Amino acid sequence: MLAWLRWLPWLPVWAEPEELWEAPRYVSFLPGHWLLLLRESRFDYCYWTNVFSVTEANLLEKGFSIKSLHEVSKCGPSIEHGCSFFDAEVIRKDPASASLFNSKAPDGYLGSLIGHYWVGQGSCSEFLDKDPFMQVPSPLRVLHPPGLWGRWLRRSLQEVGLEADSLSDRSLIDTALEAMPEICTDSVTDVWDSQWPDGTTPKSMLVIGCSTMAGEPTQPLIDKGAGGLFLDMDRRAIRVARAQSSAPNRLIMNITVAPHTVGSLLKEYKAFVEDLEVLQVDIDSFDGPMVQALLKLTQPKAVVVEIRDFVPFPFRYACLDSDTKSLPWGGANFAFWQHLLAQHGLYLVRMDHRDAVFARRKAPDRRKFLGIMACYLRQYLLKPNPLQMVGPHTLDQNTIFRQHWISSEPTTALS
Repeated sequence: MLAWLRWLPWLPVWAEPEELWEAPRYVSFLPGHWLLLLRESRFDYCYWTNVFSVTEANLLEKGFSIKSLHEVSKCGPSIEHGCSFFDAEVIRKDPASASLFNSKAPDGYLGSLIGHYWVGQGSCSEFLDKDPFMQVPSPLRVLHPPGLWGRWLRRSLQEVGLEADSLSDRSLIDTALEAMPEICTDSVTDVWDSQWPDGTTPKSMLVIGCSTMAGEPTQPLIDKGAGGLFLDMDRRAIRVARAQSSAPNRLIMNITVAPHTVGSLLKEYKAFVEDLEVLQVDIDSFDGPMVQALLKLTQPKAVVVEIRDFVPFPFRYACLDSDTKSLPWGGANFAFWQHLLAQHGLYLVRMDHRDAVFARRKAPDRRKFLGIMACYLRQYLLKPNPLQMVGPHTLDQNTIFRQHWISSEPTTALS
């Protein structure tokens, strides 16, 4: 089976409300585990998410009720393991979903816990002789008129002042697909060996939103012993980080930071951020203004940010407040990061399904930029939510509106 599945026996189902974070209850439904697979043939690329089928025997054994399963919000310890429960009745409303789910749970099921996030795993050919998986078509295709992507790439080139008239739409698409692998990756962690090879590390790092300092996009640098200032507002996460990752060259702090306070913070802890070379910000709120403030005070060689892309390119979006009203409005989108960081000589070198690494480079030429945009299409714009793949294939209005913006001229979308 796929290498990732080697750690599946330790993947829990979190079956307690959020307020019980300090004492979560973990329950395994692994015997009914399989993968929901989305195949994007244009890019010969597959995404998958986890499915855990739940039977009446599971509930009796674990002491759960159907009601408690509807309260499940995570199928693992982090934000990437979010999931929701679907009753069997919901799944059976759609004949295609019912047929595929029945093939995976022929003895019957009460419903399934389905992951919120897709994971990329290379070429689809890696999946075709593997089991368990379920292949489904993308529901977004019906929203895209014929010939859209050639026109979209041409318009994107024009947005950044690059010449597009000498290539046909077909040539634009072919060039984009050819250059895409230079940017796209399953994990941005693979970029660091080229930036700091062998045993070398950056002189210092500043990570705002470091969590437990495990599973970070800069993890290879942390594992090699890079020092710096590591901050997070979560007291529990910082306790774990200190226990596992403390070192004389690191200051790991439980602290809340705002764009207007970072200047004083850098002065106070100057010893840990002198000659800052790597900046990482992931606070799911005013990430954009935070990075903007830090770039006025520092000159990092690399910047790592999270892409929150519910507003598509070329529209630039950044949350300006720490209070997101419990809605997914925090952070900043791809267009914002590309515009802001280019002003400081930082250009995209690697992007996965969540994070992006920008480094000091010359501005991308036409070929490189087309590869960047193809990667953006693959990792973000053409990925429906896994929950939209199950039951009646109805898309919510936000998804339809977002896809309409993609296919419309910017001036038309804004009007």
